[in-house]
Amino acid sequence: MQKILLICFLTTVLFSSLSSKTNSAVFLRINPSARSIGMGGAGNAVFGDVSNIEINPAALFWVKDAQLYFAHNKWFQGISMSYIAYAKPIGNRRELVLAFSVRQLSPGSMDERDTEGIKQGTFDGADTAYTVTLTKKLTSSIAAGITAKTITQELYKESGSAYAADAGVLWSINRAWNLGASIRNAGSDLKVYKTASPLPMTASLGLSYYNHGKYHLGLDMEKEINSEPIYRTGIEYFVSNNFDVRAGYSYTSDSYASDGYTLGLGFSTLYKLFIDYAFVPFGDLGDTHRISLKYIFD
Repeated sequence: MQKILLICFLTTVLFSSLSSKTNSAVFLRINPSARSIGMGGAGNAVFGDVSNIEINPAALFWVKDAQLYFAHNKWFQGISMSYIAYAKPIGNRRELVLAFSVRQLSPGSMDERDTEGIKQGTFDGADTAYTVTLTKKLTSSIAAGITAKTITQELYKESGSAYAADAGVLWSINRAWNLGASIRNAGSDLKVYKTASPLPMTASLGLSYYNHGKYHLGLDMEKEINSEPIYRTGIEYFVSNNFDVRAGYSYTSDSYASDGYTLGLGFSTLYKLFIDYAFVPFGDLGDTHRISLKYIFD
């Protein structure tokens, strides 16, 4: 009963706190995990890897060995994002997991023009986030995690920074069912030049079902401040020990957010190297392809 109350209390606090406008550091909304994206973005309670800390920091509950994760994705108009993360269990009983990550979004080169529209040169910018995460197993079936992050934004001759935190809990109800809840990007406003805007604080609740050796189902609901809820669902089907296929769907009534179907694949090699791929259509803007690599150390 205490387990249920813990998660319900956290979820109530998270969703009731979402009431402010947001329009800064939008790159924090981008899910770096090709595996999760292939499942429609569901990942709050899905059995996963170090990249799931970007959805729920308590997800490190499942990390048994050190992991290194890397993703690099390119979008339209020269926009790209790189992400790297490392996690390692620590302590005599390995009840703690420590992780670090860095993500950077680059908008590509842009033209600098004078008041008459004449090109004077080019400039670029970057949005960067540095994080450190600590997850602790509270019991054999419950874990809690917290992430501290520093966010910087640079564009032309202006720059700004902010500080934020993520927090989450995860309950492994039994061998099949898992429940998770998290809040992301709760922190100070990001001020660039003379304008300060809040971060995209988001609350999320997830449920997953794992049929060992056959398939994995995920269902998430998330709510960003001043936005409509987004519902995400996905399936991961294990074709063999080294290959799986994924499909997902996300829905929101918010016209400013993207939704629709996604597809994905996963491969593993003999050298503990895992490759994940996701296909995400963006309508008139074109299709995007996400690829990520994960290596598990002995």
